[in-house]
Amino acid sequence: YNTTSADRHGLGKILDGRRRLAACLLAKVKPLLTEFDGDAKAALAFVVSKNLHRRHLSDTERAMVAGKIANLEKGQKLSSSVDSAGALTAQSDAATMLNVTVDAVKKAKKVVDKGSKNLQKAVKEKTVTLTDAAKVADLPVPVQNAAVKEVKSGKSKTAASATEYVAAMERIKSVITT
Repeated sequence: YNTTSADRHGLGKILDGRRRLAACLLAKVKPLLTEFDGDAKAALAFVVSKNLHRRHLSDTERAMVAGKIANLEKGQKLSSSVDSAGALTAQSDAATMLNVTVDAVKKAKKVVDKGSKNLQKAVKEKTVTLTDAAKVADLPVPVQNAAVKEVKSGKSKTAASATEYVAAMERIKSVITT
């Protein structure tokens, strides 16, 4: 059973059952398709709901997913002119969909939008906490990466304390070289 949705070009998109569809095609069995009747926001809610039941995600993992789908900018209003390819989702709606706090979504969105790939990976691997990652996400990418390296090596307990260490080392280097 696969659920599809037509995009703005009239082409079907698989919302649920992508692997089942691939298996049907491989086995040359006609798949049973069900048309999804709803807008882009309803499709997103459907996909999130289906995947939450299948996966055993931690609070941080759910917050990171919410941070990725929360795309409504602060002060921006939802509009009926949004096309089906890009529904806008408020942080509060993303938090509700993924059963996390709005604060966790804000932190995750900051890490998703400003954090280096290494910082995001460290959060995913649970090397750095979401709260800690959000504290350093505004810093330059090399500093974020150095902080992750310090935490992974065990030299620092948190990325925030590692950035203080990295900054101190940079100051020392600049004094020595001048």
